[in-house]
Amino acid sequence: EGSGRFVVTDRGEAAYEVTALDPRSLLATHVGLQPGDQVASVNGTPLGTSVAAGRALFEQLAGEVRFVVVVLRRGQPVVLSFEVDADR
Repeated sequence: EGSGRFVVTDRGEAAYEVTALDPRSLLATHVGLQPGDQVASVNGTPLGTSVAAGRALFEQLAGEVRFVVVVLRRGQPVVLSFEVDADR
């Protein structure tokens, strides 16, 4: 669906920058992510700076159906809220 890399934002915060994203993917159509977005937090938890930190966050959020993702888009914070179908 896409790719990215861990970065430090202009604000000095750790984030995951979306470098490429299939515009037909659920991350684009359902979540609202765009290439260049820097994901700073999910449900209030910072992403961290490594794959291990990202994996730990993923495990922490397992079972959740409502998500609030804060991204920096062109330097400005944007809040993306979405729900997932628990049956998927």
